[in-house]
Amino acid sequence: MYSAEQSSSRGESKMDLSNLRLMNAAGWCKDVATVRKLSRTPVVEITVGSITKETRPGNEGSVFWQSPDGTYALNSLGLPNPGIEKYREILPEMQAIANDAGKALRVSIAGFSPVEYAELAHAVAPHADVIEINLGCPNVWGEGGQKPIASFDVSLMREILDGVGKVTSGIDVDVAAKVSPYSDPGLLAKVIDLLKMFEFSVSEVVTSNTFPNAFAWDGEKTAITAGGGFAGMSGRAMKGIALGQAQRFRSELPFIAGEDDLPAMETVGVGGITCGRDILDYMRCGITSLQVGTHYFVHGEKVFSELLAECAELV
Repeated sequence: MYSAEQSSSRGESKMDLSNLRLMNAAGWCKDVATVRKLSRTPVVEITVGSITKETRPGNEGSVFWQSPDGTYALNSLGLPNPGIEKYREILPEMQAIANDAGKALRVSIAGFSPVEYAELAHAVAPHADVIEINLGCPNVWGEGGQKPIASFDVSLMREILDGVGKVTSGIDVDVAAKVSPYSDPGLLAKVIDLLKMFEFSVSEVVTSNTFPNAFAWDGEKTAITAGGGFAGMSGRAMKGIALGQAQRFRSELPFIAGEDDLPAMETVGVGGITCGRDILDYMRCGITSLQVGTHYFVHGEKVFSELLAECAELV
């Protein structure tokens, strides 16, 4: 299984770039060619997916839009991917490429029931260094409208985490839970309490996914085609929200072995990172593991070396 010096820095909060675990966010890397490109960047982990059980073509029409001033973006991809059977074939190659480059392969999974999440986790575990459970995708639509978002149903989250924990028990793979942003402090507290129940099976919480049900006009038409134009919001404008979420989780979840010898549960920050200053702001909150999504999609793999160079100039 993958091992690298960067992994030993989990939980440290010094303004020391050697502690930084930089990675791409899920959504934009789905094939071997993209894994190979990311293997040549400074990311410590390469995130693939999200992967679903069945093949999904994704939503039709306009699925990504960025505001003219670049302050925010909307996306409604609809989880396009070739399905788990195809990934059974290509995940070994993906992991080999990542590991040979000294990086971990993080595999994001998205089920439509607790059983599907468990099946997906069991299928990808042999060829993943980290399994990231996508609990917050807001962009899946069907005949009945928008599909429920698991992040906002604590009982459903418990079933999913329990099922994934059972099938990954005894396997050398880390498990991360990626959640939506929570504006309701009561719900956030319940989610934190839930995660504490899974301290021995979930090693990371990834916060946060896109903000659901954002909307914009592109001239006289909706910026996004699917779902009546509603989409997940990301980009620079998400920084304050995502930073607040990360600060709350980081301050309330165990992150290092303590008096009770609890295992680490790290907070991975994602949202609004476009420059080195953004990374340092997360690090000031004690967040040394970070994902970059929209900025990477818009500007390509070069952003990771650019971000690190900007950080180096500031510290």
